[in-house]
Amino acid sequence: MSSHQIAAVLMDVDGTLYYQSLLRAFMVWELVGHLIHRRSFRRFGIIVRVIREFRKVREEVRIKKSEHKVLEDWQYEMTAERVGLSIEQVKAIIEEWIFIRPLKYLGICKRKGLVKAIEELERAGKQIGAYSDYPVTDKLKAMGLYESFSVQLSATDPKVNAFKPDPRGFLFACELWGLAPAQVVYVGDRLAVDAVGAVEAGMPCVVMSLRSSLKGSGSSEKRLVPGHYWTSNSLTEIVNAVTKPV
Repeated sequence: MSSHQIAAVLMDVDGTLYYQSLLRAFMVWELVGHLIHRRSFRRFGIIVRVIREFRKVREEVRIKKSEHKVLEDWQYEMTAERVGLSIEQVKAIIEEWIFIRPLKYLGICKRKGLVKAIEELERAGKQIGAYSDYPVTDKLKAMGLYESFSVQLSATDPKVNAFKPDPRGFLFACELWGLAPAQVVYVGDRLAVDAVGAVEAGMPCVVMSLRSSLKGSGSSEKRLVPGHYWTSNSLTEIVNAVTKPV
């Protein structure tokens, strides 16, 4: 498939639009500052345990899957049971430390060349969307990108209710745009999650990687082939592949 047939770019958020390792470094300092301010090792331990268990639960649920469960609720119920806190207590901690406090650092952590890449995609008339396992809207606003994303989806949205690599979220994004999966390229950062899900949905996919580059890898690999993926370390290369006919 040539680039002129690609009508939209659907992007992961965490680790794709911003550098996740940098954000986590900021959050470590945030936690340490909280410990110093509150002078409570017990509170510090509870926060760390809840965050760790919450992330572990989500990875387990990713594998287990259950169409009879509401993910938005199930993730908190399982975490609360494991750490011995109420669901409300767990929600409050996750809301503060995963959904709210990190927002102020996202502008600093944006991936290099991101704004330029978004502008070039818009000039080329491509639709742009975000699909992540976590809520995306507040993060896009924090990065100043909200207006550019016509589709904004999370795996826990009621009409998706499935963590990647389940293809439901990928396909729902296509439905919202009124496009076939082959017309949408997905850009993520996790091979086993993003690439597998996009490929199953029938989308071409690019996985962001610091070790790989499309340049010089052969013209055949630059083609956006539905159900296949490449790796790249450059948003510029990805934009060129999407907007310039091969």
